[in-house]
Amino acid sequence: MLEYQELYRRERDNLLQKEEIQGRDPYQLAVYSTWRLSYDTLDESARCFLQVCSCLHHEGISEEMFEKAALSQHNLEDSELQDEVTHLLTQLGKQDSGWSSWTFQKVVMRLGSHSLIEHDHQNHTYSIHPLVHHWSGTTFEQNPHDVQNLVLTIIALSFSLTETDEDYKYRRKVLKHTMSSMASLKPEDLNPLAGMHIARIYDEAGRLKETEVLEVMVMEKRKRVLGDDHPDTLTSMEYLAETYWQQGRWSEAEALYLVVLEKRKLVLGDHHPDTLESITRTGPRAAGVTRRHSTSWCWERESWCWAMNILAPSRA
Repeated sequence: MLEYQELYRRERDNLLQKEEIQGRDPYQLAVYSTWRLSYDTLDESARCFLQVCSCLHHEGISEEMFEKAALSQHNLEDSELQDEVTHLLTQLGKQDSGWSSWTFQKVVMRLGSHSLIEHDHQNHTYSIHPLVHHWSGTTFEQNPHDVQNLVLTIIALSFSLTETDEDYKYRRKVLKHTMSSMASLKPEDLNPLAGMHIARIYDEAGRLKETEVLEVMVMEKRKRVLGDDHPDTLTSMEYLAETYWQQGRWSEAEALYLVVLEKRKLVLGDHHPDTLESITRTGPRAAGVTRRHSTSWCWERESWCWAMNILAPSRA
C-alpha cells in the first residue's frame, strides 16, 4: 500500500490528466482538464485569488487576513512590491483606506460556483480540496516564486508586532499559511519588513533557527540599504539579540544588545524614547548574562536604573 501511495505522490499530475483514470466514458474529461475549463471561465480577480490560495495552506483561509493587510499602515521598502501588493488587494476588496467585504465575497462565490472552494460556516473560513489546491499551483501566469513572495508579504502586512492576546492568537492562526508560502522561498527573497514580521511568527512558534535566519537577513539588508545607524537597522539588531538570548548564546546576545544601546544613545540621544525603552527592555536581560563581568554589569545596571527613573512618571 505504501508503495502505491508513493507512486501516486510522484505521478499525481500525470495520473489526474489521463482520461483512462476517469473511466472509458468518451464524454468524461480528465480531472485537471475539467478544472482547467472552469478556470478559463473565471475573471482575473477569481483567478488571482485561486493562485493566492494555492500558496496558502488548503484549510483555514480567511477574509480577515486580506482585510487586515489592506488596512495596514506599514510601508514596504520595495516600492514595486508595494504596488503589486496594493494591486492584488484591490482586486480582492481594498478600497482606498477601506475594505469591501462584498467585493471579496463575490470573488469567492465565483470560485464556489465551480466547486473550487468551500465555505466553513462554523469557523468563517474557506478551504480548498487538496487536489484542487495542488492543481491550482499549476495555473500561475507569472513566476511562482514571485506569487509566493507576494502572498507571504500579505501575511506579514496583516499583523503588527504588538503583544496582546489577540495578536498572539492571530499570528498562531497564520503559522500554517506562512509555512506553506515559505516552502520554496529563500530568506533573501523576502522584503526586510516582511522578513521581520514572519520571523515573529516563527519565534512565537518556538522555531528559533528559522527566526534567526530571517532576522540575520533583515539586519544585513537594512545595514546595506539604510546604514548601520538607521533606527530600523538597530531594531532588527535588537530582535536578533533577543533570539540569540533565547537560544542560550549569551555572549553574542550581550554584544549585540550593547551595540544597539550605544548606537541609540549616539544617534538618538540619551533621553529619546527609543533609547530609554531599549535600556529598560534589554538592560536587565543583558545584565543577567554579564554578572560575571563586573564592568559591563555595573554599566548596564546603572543605565537601567537611570532609564527607569526617567520613565517612571510616564509609567505611573
